Amino acid sequence: MFKRGVVFTFLASCLVAASAAAQPTVALSSTVVAPGESVAVTVSGAPGAFYALLGSSVDDGESFARAGLKVRHDVAIVATGTLDGAGEAALNVKPPFLGTVLDRFYFQAATSFSSKFDTLEFSATAIVRNGDLVKGLEGPVGPQGPAGPAGAVGPTGPAGPQGLTGPRGPSDAFVGGNTVVLPAGNFLLITQVQIDNAGAVEVGMTCNLFFSGSNGGIAFAPASESVGSGRKGSLTMIGTSDILGGTGTITGNCGALPAGVTATFHISAIQVGTIHQ
Repeated sequence: MFKRGVVFTFLASCLVAASAAAQPTVALSSTVVAPGESVAVTVSGAPGAFYALLGSSVDDGESFARAGLKVRHDVAIVATGTLDGAGEAALNVKPPFLGTVLDRFYFQAATSFSSKFDTLEFSATAIVRNGDLVKGLEGPVGPQGPAGPAGAVGPTGPAGPQGLTGPRGPSDAFVGGNTVVLPAGNFLLITQVQIDNAGAVEVGMTCNLFFSGSNGGIAFAPASESVGSGRKGSLTMIGTSDILGGTGTITGNCGALPAGVTATFHISAIQVGTIHQ
């Protein structure tokens, strides 16, 4: 008795599975067509099964046909045939919109493994609407929805080409006594010499600047001054220096001075972008 119950349960489950596998479907290429235009209809189901495509202007939730393809007066048998090896049939159908006031038409597929359609499996209904009667039925545009989350950061792109050289920034200034050491670059030189004559006689002198370095030089005009006994004086020299590599040393000198006479240098160098002469 137990074995017979198991066999019955197994057969029942197989029948349910077979029925689900045989359930047909209807797919439409468009849900809105103009009167006189066709819509592509695809019927899918069990390969080799017989099919009937049914159409109706009314859908009351019931199947469109009974066994033997007996249909109601509002139902038309649009096409019949056999599903191919992939379980499909493709049809082009003109819904009966031309010259009518129908705003929609319903399609349903029925399949059977009997050419007499003794037993039937039905698809869900598919609806196509009359394009002339649905124009202007769209509602107003709704409010914009909230912004979605930010997407993931994309990969870093390749480096771009080297840009143009920008203008020179603030200048550097170098200040020293009678000696100043400068890096490579162009410089404006401003030199002041303070003279103190504590000797007994008036003294005249000429002061100069000297450059030492491996690659560069200076340009300036020597300055002269006479300072009386017991008096103080000063002189100023303006010049330039261009140092192409390494460092350069600029030194000031007024030659051999008499006893009681001193010359104190204050050399300033301001780095600039370009010297125009």
